Amino acid sequence: MNVAEFELTHTEELAGTERPPRPEKVEEVERLKNVLSEAVGIYLTDFRGIDVEKMNALRLRFREAGVEYTVVKNNLLKRAAGGVGLEEWIADLEGPTAMAVGMEDPVAPAKVIKEFQEDHKREGDFLEFKRGLLQGEAIGADTFRRLATLPGRDELIARILYMFAYPLRGLVTALSGLPRNLVYALEDLRSKREAEEETSKEEIESGEGTEPDPNT
Repeated sequence: MNVAEFELTHTEELAGTERPPRPEKVEEVERLKNVLSEAVGIYLTDFRGIDVEKMNALRLRFREAGVEYTVVKNNLLKRAAGGVGLEEWIADLEGPTAMAVGMEDPVAPAKVIKEFQEDHKREGDFLEFKRGLLQGEAIGADTFRRLATLPGRDELIARILYMFAYPLRGLVTALSGLPRNLVYALEDLRSKREAEEETSKEEIESGEGTEPDPNT
């Protein structure tokens, strides 16, 4: 075998050898697996047409809402989805993808996306919703729009607390008033008994309270 034949054979062998994935890619796939398994709400978006300034403002909105928003590579996301049984959900994903993740509130990401769409619709910037997961179940555009109109977790908690606020205030007032009212009642009862005792004493001293003698 001459040098040319050796180089050709060696090149063919290398071409047929699959390179091991880089550590950072393996780490990213594992991170995405955890997100897909544990998040209560996941929303994939296409961010094309949004400039850097608006993207930074969008990230700030997500951060304030307790939502993680990151750009992801489709091939890594597909690999992660395949590892947690979500192959069909992600199989035909194309184009630039950013992922909004709600770990506690499934509605918060949808509300931020919808608000951004409304705020920048006239400017031509449109944060397209691609697809999502709600508690591990695939959702489409219609479900996304409905979720975006629901109150978020914090708003629901605030409403529930408000509903209970007045009864609780009344109960607290009643409980705080019990000792004071009890003192007033006992003091009134003591005064009445003292008055009755004083009256009885006066009647006895005047003879009105003695029984007549049958022998007289």
